[in-house]
Amino acid sequence: MAIIHDAYLIDLESFANKLTPYLEILGEGNGYEQLRLEAIRLYESKSEIREILGDYGGWDRNSILTQIPETPPQHPEDVAFWLVILLYNEFKSGLHQLGLGSALNLVQYSLTLLGWSENEVEQLVRGNSLKVFAQKRLHIETVIADHWDLVRPSSTSAWAGWLDRPEIECLLHRLIEDEQKLASMSPKNAETNGITLQDAYQSAISMLASAKRNNTELCIIISG
Repeated sequence: MAIIHDAYLIDLESFANKLTPYLEILGEGNGYEQLRLEAIRLYESKSEIREILGDYGGWDRNSILTQIPETPPQHPEDVAFWLVILLYNEFKSGLHQLGLGSALNLVQYSLTLLGWSENEVEQLVRGNSLKVFAQKRLHIETVIADHWDLVRPSSTSAWAGWLDRPEIECLLHRLIEDEQKLASMSPKNAETNGITLQDAYQSAISMLASAKRNNTELCIIISG
């Protein structure tokens, strides 16, 4: 199965503010039930969420209601599932509109050619972990923060990460700065499924430029 790289415009500060009331009561009484009900309400009312969940893992209403428990779970994956739906609700761009698509390996190859370090490549294609988001934006330092490593699509090789505005600005500046250098050094026959190295590189620029133009952050989703 192909690995697909998507990116979504998002306001993570707004997401954090909306999450806080649920997280404050998550370990109390009916906190889990309230989180679950809100996620189901969003799923049923928004076609965009249904489309994303269907694409990332093949979820439909029946599988959601029967496979994820109604009562407080024993496994953090169940809490993470409902958090994923709340995350998807904050996306301000559509499914597969932004990101590297199936050209992830080509972009990684191009950045390596340009002399980017492994950590620098990792930052562009994966961003920061959502555990870091929980620690920085939600101020969660307990074991609950570990649940955020599980907030990702329900598919093989899945990942969810994020980039803030300064990181987007810095990465975009460097990509534009290196663009002519890549054109002069990249192999002409470097392509995957008809996508050239230059096209793949442009998809990275477009992803970051869109976030900068809209003054948003980015949520990065890798699935496959």
